[in-house]
Amino acid sequence: MKRNVLIITGSPRDNGNSTELAKYFAKGAQSRGHHVTMFNAAKNKINPCVNCDNCWKKGKACSFDNDHFNDLSEYIESADVVVFSTPLYWFTFSAQIKSVIDKLYSYCVPSCNKSIKNKESILLCSAGDPNNEVFNSLLSTFKDINSYLGWTVKDTLLVGGVFNVGDINKNIALDKAESLGYSL
Repeated sequence: MKRNVLIITGSPRDNGNSTELAKYFAKGAQSRGHHVTMFNAAKNKINPCVNCDNCWKKGKACSFDNDHFNDLSEYIESADVVVFSTPLYWFTFSAQIKSVIDKLYSYCVPSCNKSIKNKESILLCSAGDPNNEVFNSLLSTFKDINSYLGWTVKDTLLVGGVFNVGDINKNIALDKAESLGYSL
């Protein structure tokens, strides 16, 4: 079955390690015939949620038209699988991904008439620290977000010890990311 896959990247570095994970994941998914859309949250403007509670008042997820979230929301709505690819910043998502996640609140308010439940999600993450315990808070948050949205965590790929741009190229994680995309 062909699926719509949305990959949201959040590295502010061009060719950052988490972005490379996303590219290899996309390559694997595309080789199986899945439709893949990549959205770079670091290069698109996603403003933080201001908790105005005006979601959907203008027929869009966010009532403000001053960023790209409403464009992204259309991809989220049509996706079967949502992939978050982020560097680990202070034991959690990058600020760029966090702004996207915060605005997903618009799908949890009573005025929302569009469901994004029953999606699968995948987390790809790179970190400079080689200690796997640094991912614990991120994993807990990711699990809670999925539960709250009614999504299923399909898989995670966490890669430590890759700090500098290009460090991921010396790691088998790229092959794992491609295989994960292929497994959809």
